[in-house]
Amino acid sequence: MLEEVLGTPVLDLEIQSKSTVWDINEPIMVAFPAAEETVSFFGLMEDPELADELGDGPLGELAELFQDFAPMEPMPIIGEKELLIDLERDIFLLSGEPLEMDVEPYLEEGTLMVPFRQIAELAEGEVGWDAVSRQVTYSDLEREMLITIGSETVLVNGEDIVLQQPAVIVQDRTMVPVELLEHLAQYHHYAEEGMALLVF
Repeated sequence: MLEEVLGTPVLDLEIQSKSTVWDINEPIMVAFPAAEETVSFFGLMEDPELADELGDGPLGELAELFQDFAPMEPMPIIGEKELLIDLERDIFLLSGEPLEMDVEPYLEEGTLMVPFRQIAELAEGEVGWDAVSRQVTYSDLEREMLITIGSETVLVNGEDIVLQQPAVIVQDRTMVPVELLEHLAQYHHYAEEGMALLVF
């Protein structure tokens, strides 16, 4: 079965094979399959017509699974900090290491809400808070942001950006829709509801 994980087609393939026990003191003979009985996974992705050549059987069925997939381009990881959020599996990783979130992300009417300061600081900008106006500011060399608690509109470099949900305060932390972090990340991808990959 094929499923997508972070935009990459993943094949759940069960391979059955017989096991052999032998005396390590005795020579053994290994029979490799003939060339016409083998095929490259990359070959299947690059040349869907291989399915016709392979005909019926396990290899032909495997080739058909790849017919809808063009050659995949490598994900453009150009930053040093990769943040993975996966609510379903309760996974929060920063560059492969477990990350303790200030406030655990959650879904609000299908929108992934995340702690702004903790994630924005991965972009190495300055985050400020004005308790009187209830506004959060962010600035770095390329952009400025002004977030107003309770508002769905955020000012990004002088332009109004309308979000799916308003910014809110949870446990003294500003929570914003993950889509706002797109403006800070070098790369972003949403595989499914409650899962996000951000690269800074």
